[in-house]
Amino acid sequence: MTSSTQSRQSRPRRNQIEAAAPPSKPNIGSLVLLSSIVISFLAASSAPTPLYATYAAKWHFSPITTTVVFGVYAIAVLLCLLVLGRLSDHVGRRPVLLAALALQITAATVLTAAGGVEALFLGRVLQGIATGGAIGALGAALLDVDRRRGTLANAAAPGIGTGTGALLSGWLVQYAPAPTHLVYLVLIGVFAVQGLAVIRMPETVSRKTGARAALRPELAVPSNLRGPVLAAAPILDDHRAGVDRLEAAAHARRRRRRLRQRRSAEERDQREVNRLHGISARRGRHERRLYRSAADSDAPAPESGA
Repeated sequence: MTSSTQSRQSRPRRNQIEAAAPPSKPNIGSLVLLSSIVISFLAASSAPTPLYATYAAKWHFSPITTTVVFGVYAIAVLLCLLVLGRLSDHVGRRPVLLAALALQITAATVLTAAGGVEALFLGRVLQGIATGGAIGALGAALLDVDRRRGTLANAAAPGIGTGTGALLSGWLVQYAPAPTHLVYLVLIGVFAVQGLAVIRMPETVSRKTGARAALRPELAVPSNLRGPVLAAAPILDDHRAGVDRLEAAAHARRRRRRLRQRRSAEERDQREVNRLHGISARRGRHERRLYRSAADSDAPAPESGA
């Protein structure tokens, strides 16, 4: 009787302890996964940069078109970051990340099959929507997993991703076959693997109401963060300027390489023309010698004087 009473009294206490216990935090694998998604998203955003010269030569569009392609991606990222930046606080990190990964796969598929400027614009807009929608969820999820390490990952991963995408794409353009397809196929494979990993990743926040209200943009910086934001603004501007200089240098190298290849082809063609002219001239001289020899053999012999 006493033991049964004690077990009944201990059961509610045990349930209270379990309910009060905090949920288990995701392990370090979640931190690595989230960081890799940041890197792959920003790598995808810079991957088309070395291909713009190839696209321009193939589709005959002007430099202003390249500028507009850059601009539509940036606008899409900004608008979606403002509208969707807080959505993961209400619906969870995983649904937002899975939707963004699916959209990145769609964008890469569009760019792989692109046959003109319109497809290029569409692919870049889809990339911008996916990146802008996911970047807020990724940054928050990294802090959910580990505040100290997540802060470091948030600071380092964007630069690594931007540089990696441009370098990988440039290497494929120079050395690999079908560069306008291969780089996007690689990204599709990466996004698919990351999507499977996100499905298995523990959720870091609980669902809560107010998702529709979270879609209203808020253009404000908390008062305690205004100083650090102002201090970091010149650094971000210098980083963007550095990326622009690297892209300009890469474009200049590609242009010089194309000029060298064109000059080499012209010189090779000229040598071939000169060789054919030499053959033709030698043949003409040989034919003239044969003609003179034949004419000399057919000429009548001179008569001797009486």
